[in-house]
Amino acid sequence: MQTPSLLHSDDRQLEQRERKFLPDADAARAFWKIASARLRPEHGPGAVSYSRTTYFDTPDLAYYRSCGGPILRRVRVREYAVASDPEGSPRRLEHCYLELKQSNASMRSKVRLRLQPAEVARELAALTDASLAPCVTTWYRRRALVGDDGLRVTLDDRLLLCRPLPVGSPLVPVDPDDVIVHGPSLVLECKSKGTPPRWLTEALAGMREELGFSKFVLGMNAVMTTSFTSHTAEQLAAAR
Repeated sequence: MQTPSLLHSDDRQLEQRERKFLPDADAARAFWKIASARLRPEHGPGAVSYSRTTYFDTPDLAYYRSCGGPILRRVRVREYAVASDPEGSPRRLEHCYLELKQSNASMRSKVRLRLQPAEVARELAALTDASLAPCVTTWYRRRALVGDDGLRVTLDDRLLLCRPLPVGSPLVPVDPDDVIVHGPSLVLECKSKGTPPRWLTEALAGMREELGFSKFVLGMNAVMTTSFTSHTAEQLAAAR
């Protein structure tokens, strides 16, 4: 297995273009119709996935503070469930993923380790000299389309910003008491290597790109301005 510290020391260039948009329902529907004619569903026709992402930070919030610098860094654990259709019962996937994501404007790189939930604490402890504690969890439903050239388009809805939830705990349903605030109604992301295809550029032309939009920053800002701040501060202090 890859040494976890390699995640933190990864010095690869920001190699993938990532563009983000917050479309309204009509714009999202029109774009998805175009994209669906050129790309294939990641999990099969009509399928959706559910993603719970728990972000970790140091006691002095080093990763959160990185949002003020040239490169934003995030350490997170992602857990997934998949349903055959939007109303179907989600099937939780066995593994989770420990990730280090780095981004600058519309470029990004990401390194990930596939783990069992029980392995996460050990890998986090080896990742950095500073202790890491969970700070915020995001939850959303996702539709995804992919192409053979590495192009990936995702549309997220039902975005929730939540207090930190234990890795390995039930993914759905979300307890309303855990929710800090609701996020944007829709989040559209387009990830590609190299120059994106012309059809994609044209389909996105009428949308405003949300440079700097980050679910991590959105969640941390919510944590910092709500009653959950004291709860999170206690967790961070306990990690010292």
